[in-house]
Amino acid sequence: MSSRFRRPALPLFLATLAVPLAGGRAGAAPTPRTYTLIRLPQDPVVDGRLDGEDAWRDAQPSSDDFLVLGAETPASKRTDFRAGYTGTGLFLGLRCEDPQPGTVGALVRHSAPLWEQTGIEVFLQPQGSDAYFHFLVNAESVQWDDIAGEGQGESVGDWKAAVHLGQDAWFAEVLLPWEILGRVPQEGETWRLNVCRNIQTPGGVEHATWMPLESSFHEPRRFAEVAFAGEISAALQAAARERIRAERGRRGARRTTGEALLYAKSLSGVYLQRGDDAKRVAFVHGEEVLPRLAPDGKRFLFHSRQQGRRGVWLASVEGGAPKRVCDGYQADWSPDGQKIVLARDGVLFERVLDTGKERRVSPEGLSDCRLPSYLPDGRVLFVSHAEGADSMVVAAPDAKAAPEVLAQGEIRSAPNASPDGTTVAFQNGAHLHLLTVATKAATQLTTAGGVQSWPMWTRDGRSLCYCQSPQGADGPWDVYTLRVAEPQGVRLVAREVEPGPDWQGNTPPTSTTVHLKGSDLQVWRLGSGASVSTLGDLQKGWAKLPRDAAGPVEGGVAVRNDWGVLCLSTTASAIGLWSPPNPGTAAPVALAVTDAQGKPVGKLSAVAVEKRGGDSVVVKASFAGGSEAAFIVSRTSPIIEVRPGETFGRLRLRFRAQLALVPDRLADDLILRPALCSPPASLLPAAHLVVTPLATGLLAVVTPADQQQVWLSPTREKDAFEGLDVSPAGNSVFLAALTEGDLHHEATPKREAGTDGWTVEWPDAFLAQWRLALVGTDLAHSAMWDEEATAELGDGQVAVKRLTGAPDLAVRYAYGRSWHTPLEVLTLTDVLQDAVGLGATLALTEAQAVRAYRSALPPGALHGLLTTQRERLWPENCRGWPEQLNFAPELMLLGWIRLVKREGVEGSIGHLTGDIVQSLTQLDARTEEFARFARELDRFCWKTASPSAGARAFLAETRKRLQALRDSVSGAALTPVARVSACVEAIRGRFGSGGSLRDRKEYGDFCDLSRAALAGRQSVLTEYRAFARSARDQAGLLAADDPATRDLCEEVRRRAGQVLANRCYLEGDWRGEKPL
Repeated sequence: MSSRFRRPALPLFLATLAVPLAGGRAGAAPTPRTYTLIRLPQDPVVDGRLDGEDAWRDAQPSSDDFLVLGAETPASKRTDFRAGYTGTGLFLGLRCEDPQPGTVGALVRHSAPLWEQTGIEVFLQPQGSDAYFHFLVNAESVQWDDIAGEGQGESVGDWKAAVHLGQDAWFAEVLLPWEILGRVPQEGETWRLNVCRNIQTPGGVEHATWMPLESSFHEPRRFAEVAFAGEISAALQAAARERIRAERGRRGARRTTGEALLYAKSLSGVYLQRGDDAKRVAFVHGEEVLPRLAPDGKRFLFHSRQQGRRGVWLASVEGGAPKRVCDGYQADWSPDGQKIVLARDGVLFERVLDTGKERRVSPEGLSDCRLPSYLPDGRVLFVSHAEGADSMVVAAPDAKAAPEVLAQGEIRSAPNASPDGTTVAFQNGAHLHLLTVATKAATQLTTAGGVQSWPMWTRDGRSLCYCQSPQGADGPWDVYTLRVAEPQGVRLVAREVEPGPDWQGNTPPTSTTVHLKGSDLQVWRLGSGASVSTLGDLQKGWAKLPRDAAGPVEGGVAVRNDWGVLCLSTTASAIGLWSPPNPGTAAPVALAVTDAQGKPVGKLSAVAVEKRGGDSVVVKASFAGGSEAAFIVSRTSPIIEVRPGETFGRLRLRFRAQLALVPDRLADDLILRPALCSPPASLLPAAHLVVTPLATGLLAVVTPADQQQVWLSPTREKDAFEGLDVSPAGNSVFLAALTEGDLHHEATPKREAGTDGWTVEWPDAFLAQWRLALVGTDLAHSAMWDEEATAELGDGQVAVKRLTGAPDLAVRYAYGRSWHTPLEVLTLTDVLQDAVGLGATLALTEAQAVRAYRSALPPGALHGLLTTQRERLWPENCRGWPEQLNFAPELMLLGWIRLVKREGVEGSIGHLTGDIVQSLTQLDARTEEFARFARELDRFCWKTASPSAGARAFLAETRKRLQALRDSVSGAALTPVARVSACVEAIRGRFGSGGSLRDRKEYGDFCDLSRAALAGRQSVLTEYRAFARSARDQAGLLAADDPATRDLCEEVRRRAGQVLANRCYLEGDWRGEKPL
């Protein structure tokens, strides 16, 4: 694995040079500390829960204080550990004192290296070895390991760790199997050990160590000597040695031709990785390279547009010129390596490589077929797209026969069959699923945030490798692996590859391990006296229901997954959602059902478990008034789906909050505060996502149907919101309480002295696609802050420039993912993707409308090249996306051209100058679009009559602002495109005169005029965009304050959103959004 993922021994030393050493300490021998490792009576359960476990009863806790690294000062927080061993391996249990253990997740600085995050580190050196093992686990169970010393620096292997949050401490439990340590100790044998802890403090990271160390955790000569006491039985020793031999065999296999990872890297080529070594085997790049290794490991396929059309190419892993096989794409090898299957114009063909003979595989009349692969028996598995849905299909031997449909969904990458052919791994939406071919039953496998795709089985069928990306079709992609039997533990294999790599082998080399939620789904019967005041009270009367239990449940039920607990109590006639599911958690989100006018429908009269599967539980709730609803709780996510019955009116949620957010990427987010809303309830403008910050995290409400409506309910005093109502309109509503990580932060903006800028406090947070929304009187401003931007924030604040008013509140929240967002953290985009799917998420978030753009009129290929994300020539050293872009790349390239009489020179000049002229022409057309919008909106305001005083005032003010806008832009002096074109002709007149164009006056005139022409148009468009944003924002706030204006406000918002979408690239005002 690349050294960028390993912790070197020196950085911590360098980082701690400033730590003063205690007097007389340098060079002195450490105070002797000893510990006896006892043989434990049984293997502890590695779940982070130490108290009360019999396996630990005889293991004594360490008695010495942990010390600050390089000093004799005790660490600020106490740490104790106990250790022992069995025939399985060495076990450690740690207690890390913390008065607020529930906040350690927020203290995990995900933007920092793992060893600078809240966590523990274990160093272990076997007797007689010069190398030592290094294990690390942070407070969110993310693991990392290597073998250090004597130039080792390699991944260790599979080991276990788990973290549990207690009342006044957090606990970690670690298992280090003998097979990864390479030997079984004998009774009386001594090894070297040290345990360290990284503690987040207000002043930074405090490094604490059990053994006194001088300046670095990597001082093995100062590790403590620990003795093994107690003999392991001969049978257990023999079993452990057999596992050690097997592990050595697996490691050795990674260095042979039998284990290989084949992948493409952008603008670099195709790489073959064996073990920790990777070499480039072909220089090719572009979309869908999709390299595929032959079964014999000697050849590989890839795809390229070389020679004009997409084609399949064949190359040797030893190098040499590749050979074009045929037109097509998405090819894959047959199990015997003699044939390939490929897609061509939506039809699948099987081709014999030696003869070139082809036969059609996909059925006649089925045109949109793609992503083929083979089952072990030679049949072809593929994906067909029709009527907005993807089908996973097995082709019949005869293309005229009907195929067998295995599953339907959003299948965006190639399905892959297990080596024995009984199971198919496939992508459905954002996650991987496993389907049993015989029964067609499917279960969700992966639960990480982001998108998992391109599954690849290991040869033994026990594990999968796959691609992990932040969201949708956006890269970059990493390769991870998991064991099918334990899918919540995922390990990193490779970073930043192109989608669709290929894997052959059993044991991919890995580094970081992440432990994810999604393994638990339980149903409990509530006691007859159950209270819903706290979860702890509720649990007193619980009785676990058998897995096959279904039907009515007297008293009610509680459904628990790894994220929370949903309780439906007929005794208390109440429904409550607790998240996280901690016994002391109080004040749940209360749920109820009302009629269409918001009045109660009666008590919760009956609860029944309607359906129970491996991935979800469906609970049917019946109310005295006749209303019914189904509550679906998933094993794999925090989302609760509420499916209304026929007489269902509204879903009511009750909680206490100070604000609510309606994200709006086309304009600005609506930040709604109680003082601005009218009790008893304010009808929100049309929105598919409403977010409410709560004390425990974010509550997200997803309403995917256009007819659905949401009301916010302020208290009578208008000092808080007491909840919201949702009208489902016959469609499902999705709820999710997100509590992992510090997902939002509120701050008061501060004026930058002497400027028009403001600064906003930005406490350290994990890397993500953050959204920052500011609000004040007559002001709203929202922008995305992505990984590139936030990674450079070292002063704990961000600057916001050129605001038109004074903001009084700033809200930062985790909207979506970026490359380094922790897999265990779920963002709002993750919720949307799991609730409604990948395609619907793009539509509901208006991602295409916000990120799509036009460049030139007519379109210019060169401008498209210069503005693509991967190959753009725009400055890279800006924080986030530039506010405005210019012609710098074209003008720079133009100036390099020498005016010689040579074929292609005149064409290059024509391309570059023409691109500028065409871009200005497009901006003129865009300006006319805005002018037309302004005229039509003015006419709408003039014609619209409303009985509402607020509406009349809004219409009058909008017309007044429209007149001011017209007056401003009509006075703009814009350089005509014709003048710029005349300069082009002057440049053409110098063709053949020799020398560089940049030395000619004509070039300087062209640069000055084109820059002036662009700046003038950008200035006008900036005014238009500011007005359209403001009109959309103000209409949203008015709709929330005065429900009588809703239709009027929705029309204004629709018109403004329409003109803000599909901008020109050079229009600016990107506000952190990345163009597609």
